[in-house]
Amino acid sequence: MKIMKFDEILANTELPSRKREFVESLKTFYEKNEYLTASQEKYWSATYDEYCVNATMRKHEWVEAYDDEKKAIAKICATYYLSNSTVYFQDLAQKVISEPDFIPTEKQYAAMCTNKYACRVIEEAKGEPKYKVGELVKFRLGKMPYRALQSSGKKLAMIIEAHAGPIKSAAKGAKVYKILLAGSQETFLVEERILKKYRNSNGKN
Repeated sequence: MKIMKFDEILANTELPSRKREFVESLKTFYEKNEYLTASQEKYWSATYDEYCVNATMRKHEWVEAYDDEKKAIAKICATYYLSNSTVYFQDLAQKVISEPDFIPTEKQYAAMCTNKYACRVIEEAKGEPKYKVGELVKFRLGKMPYRALQSSGKKLAMIIEAHAGPIKSAAKGAKVYKILLAGSQETFLVEERILKKYRNSNGKN
């Protein structure tokens, strides 16, 4: 029974001082009354699940498993969540971006980086670009994203850089390119989904 293992938790050097004090009070209460109240038992059960020997071992294993690849994925997802209007994972994402040594818990990582939206973002970020540097492209009808582009009258552009910025959408084709407008020195960052291959009058690229 979890309620009989107070000493196991108190022996954990990673137990915060406030939790330690409360666990000690629970132990004293239990030894005197031989039961815990419903609220005490709920708190104790959660504390035991977090700080028991097996849980502590899993935490250390996770820290070891949090390699450069997982760190990069966490940054991709954190940037995505911070760049749009969603309220999800804001505090966690901010820590991932602003604190280089921060390691999310395994549960936090799974929640932020393995949901269906995050998986789409990761796929876009790590996938092969559809267009190559130096390739000529056109804009899909009605998809020019900025007034500066719309007012320029330019319909042709060259790919200057692929993966030119963070993924900010979970939509297919959200890879970011830097493009140079034909006959101009002005560059823009645009998503892959608004572009299409340029074909000349002979139907060739």
